[in-house]
Amino acid sequence: MKKHLIICALSLAVVAAIFSSCDNEDQQSYMPTWKGFTYTPQPAERGDSVKITARQEKIGHLIYKAVYSWKADYYVSTADGADSLVTETHKEVVVYDYVPTDPQWSLYVPLRLSNPNITVNFTAEYHYSANGPSGTDGSTIADPTAEGMLRQRQSSAFQGTSAGSLTVRVKD
Repeated sequence: MKKHLIICALSLAVVAAIFSSCDNEDQQSYMPTWKGFTYTPQPAERGDSVKITARQEKIGHLIYKAVYSWKADYYVSTADGADSLVTETHKEVVVYDYVPTDPQWSLYVPLRLSNPNITVNFTAEYHYSANGPSGTDGSTIADPTAEGMLRQRQSSAFQGTSAGSLTVRVKD
């Protein structure tokens, strides 16, 4: 009996040592950090399919779901010569830990585009698998080699969001 208690105690000590030696950061969720956006072709032309990418600087950790929402606003010429606002949207849900790639969206540039700029807004919502950090600074991320700006903000210990925008320039 005494031998059995010693073996159990040693086993518990080994298990406790293993768990205490694990890095606490490995058990914490966090959002990716961002560089900004890129798009190709650049400059775009009417009739092009433009591929827009939100570039991550560092991928996130322990995120079970990411929801990427894209929105593009632009004006097209109508038959009566007026301009009409068009809004296109796209939403994608991924299991982030399995697909931690940079979010992308392809946008068709209409032939009757009346303004050479298309405004694109992007939102990323991350749902954590573990507890997240207590807060982020909400700083704006902008890489001089990238387009647009992204802002990262912590919503709670269970999720976080990032949002940004860019202007896709179209040749006149």
